[in-house]
Amino acid sequence: MHKVLVFVLILVVLITGCAPAIREKLQTVYKDNYSVPNQPVLPPNIVFQKLIGSAGIKVEILDCKAEADGGFILVGRKDYRLWIAKLSVTRALQWETTVPGSISSGIHVFQVNDGYLVAGGNGGSVAGYHGGSLDGWLLKFDLNGNLSWDKCFGGSGEDMLTDIAKTYDGNYVVCGYTDSTDGDLTGLNHGNKDAWIISFDSN
Repeated sequence: MHKVLVFVLILVVLITGCAPAIREKLQTVYKDNYSVPNQPVLPPNIVFQKLIGSAGIKVEILDCKAEADGGFILVGRKDYRLWIAKLSVTRALQWETTVPGSISSGIHVFQVNDGYLVAGGNGGSVAGYHGGSLDGWLLKFDLNGNLSWDKCFGGSGEDMLTDIAKTYDGNYVVCGYTDSTDGDLTGLNHGNKDAWIISFDSN
């Protein structure tokens, strides 16, 4: 037992005495292999850009999502109507669709298995519109950009859908804001503009 204790004490002394040298060696190894040299922070370079439009027509992209095939899905406004388009992996325009009815500037696209959901706010001129300044507007497109269905939500006030999410059980929620006190919001409003969330099934 005495010999073991003496050995441990000798080992502690050796390690303690060598600690500065060991620490310096480890710092040198780390610096040589892992440290990043000081470099000036530079702005990114443009590697690609593309303009979509034509003379006399205003086109705006308000949301975009990268897709598994390397392309992009774009949503926005074309002369204030809802516009959705697909770019290929080579950034060529594969298809585009414009839907009648004025659309607000807050538009969000979400990819589902068989197409795309788009959420925003509609200013009228579509079936099911509740009146007021805006209705929450949800649209479904297939993978080729064809409109499958659309639906307005809200009342006679200002209603807006701003985002979409998929729930754990495979259904969906859309969220936004509303100040309506009638229509779909009868008896729900707290007296001013409220945060708004709607859950619906995958059908």
